[in-house]
Amino acid sequence: MPVDLELVKLHVHNLQALMRNKVGIVRSTEDLKGAARQLKVLHGKVRRLLSISAVNPTLYEQANILDVAQMIVSHSLVRRED
Repeated sequence: MPVDLELVKLHVHNLQALMRNKVGIVRSTEDLKGAARQLKVLHGKVRRLLSISAVNPTLYEQANILDVAQMIVSHSLVRRED
């Protein structure tokens, strides 16, 4: 099944907005926890697309970007500034 590139673009846009608004330089624990929940949902959607679609480098790149975003959020939640 071919990948709907418009849907992938929407996922990219949503991820960029989420990271900019909730995980930027000025952030709170509440924002990070909310971002973690949203990333989990978005990651599930992309993984579902991967499971039903033909191989598509753009979709795999999106999945990798989501993995990195999840790492950033999880490590930000652990880290405490002095």
